[in-house]
Amino acid sequence: MRTDVVSFRHDLGPIPVDSDAEIAALLSLWEPGGTGWTGRERRYGRTPDGRATVTVRVGDAEVTFDTTSYAGSSGLIRGGTDTTQTLDLVTSRAQAFSAENPPHHPGTVARFPVPSPRYARSVEVPLPVVAVDRDVRGLYAPPRVALLGWPEAAPSGVGEFPGFDPMAWPPPRLGEWPPPWVASAGTELVAAAVARFSACWVRIVDAAMTGEMGRVSGWDRSHGRALRALLDILGMGSSYRTLNPAFDDWLGH
Repeated sequence: MRTDVVSFRHDLGPIPVDSDAEIAALLSLWEPGGTGWTGRERRYGRTPDGRATVTVRVGDAEVTFDTTSYAGSSGLIRGGTDTTQTLDLVTSRAQAFSAENPPHHPGTVARFPVPSPRYARSVEVPLPVVAVDRDVRGLYAPPRVALLGWPEAAPSGVGEFPGFDPMAWPPPRLGEWPPPWVASAGTELVAAAVARFSACWVRIVDAAMTGEMGRVSGWDRSHGRALRALLDILGMGSSYRTLNPAFDDWLGH
């Protein structure tokens, strides 16, 4: 029985990737506990329009990756790091910046960035809080949001989340924490999901910044949605939508 974490669709063509690390993450998601990227037989080639590819076998299928973005180089870089690590960089910088600019709430956990409709060339990172209220632990709605420049991922501001009422504390509870899938999956599988999601999300944000959402591949869109749903809780959806309704509409279609 296959235990794929993400879908495998032949109709979407070669899978765009930015690095060998992203290929390794994808192979781990498709074939948990499999042989991984190291040691697999690889067949290099080109598409009819000249794009560089590498094909490997996954289970009983062959999978072709579009490696054009990094063929002959170390890989696509955002914020000074490989795209598979960009989200870790963004969230850690957002959380640290929040702590340096009070009022900072203990238990703050930076979540995923969305393109900012309010500030040019920037992303907004919601900062919800993991806390216990009346003996009920969970993730509570973000009282703050961090602003980071894109693509350098440099923090530039932090403030109240749109609509947050400091007089109504605590904010609404969004759900259990950590997310159910994260709590049940092994460390290696979660790391692979974060790496693939990070790379997909970087390319999505890049396109959003230039108003070219039409160039986002079907693979990035499909995996971006699926992996964010696994790595987050359902209740965070309203927070993302508040920050950028138009982007949320695009992502959901």
